[in-house]
Amino acid sequence: MSSQLKIISKLCIGCRSCELACSLENENLMASSGSRISVISFIESSAYGMPYHLPLTCYQCADAPCLNVCPEDALKRGKHEQSDSHEQSDNHGQSDNHGQSDNHKQSDNYKQSDNYKQSDNHEQSDNHELDIVHLDLEKCTGCRLCVKACPFGVIRWDENLKKIVKCELCNGSPACVEICPSGAILFEASEPFHARKKAFEAQAYQALNKNQAFKKK
Repeated sequence: MSSQLKIISKLCIGCRSCELACSLENENLMASSGSRISVISFIESSAYGMPYHLPLTCYQCADAPCLNVCPEDALKRGKHEQSDSHEQSDNHGQSDNHGQSDNHKQSDNYKQSDNYKQSDNHEQSDNHELDIVHLDLEKCTGCRLCVKACPFGVIRWDENLKKIVKCELCNGSPACVEICPSGAILFEASEPFHARKKAFEAQAYQALNKNQAFKKK
């Protein structure tokens, strides 16, 4: 069983710390534009006394539609042990100490502080493997077919970066999990996610809503 992100939307407070942490980790950029996770806030729900926030990111679908539409084979599924990815990130961190900017060094120091500790759920999942839909940017031509194919809109073309961006779980140590103050984003062993099943559930929900609206008329 592989480890995946688990979103608990009712715990999300809409602070968007996950967006900044993701962007800093992946692009060394303190701006949401480089983030692989996006928080959608439904302002309408504030009428009921509580805003509703929904963090969205790649589900690493077992039946990923993006894999089937890529004409350049730039998207591939890959599995590896989390322990290996942790070692790689440690080595990467050592090399970065020689070439990082002062701002990036400060972020590394912050990650090592008590305020940036990993959650218990993340620590417990270290023995599980990662199952990731990986994007090879060297093969990617920017055709954006994967963007259109994703039913959840979590693969996107970034105009500022001029490239496709998607979550790859930070090599087993997701920055969004580590920074989330409310525990809305977890990283734990879970069953594979199936896009077709979720899309069918969404269609069924919409159909039920239409039937209810029709009955009220």
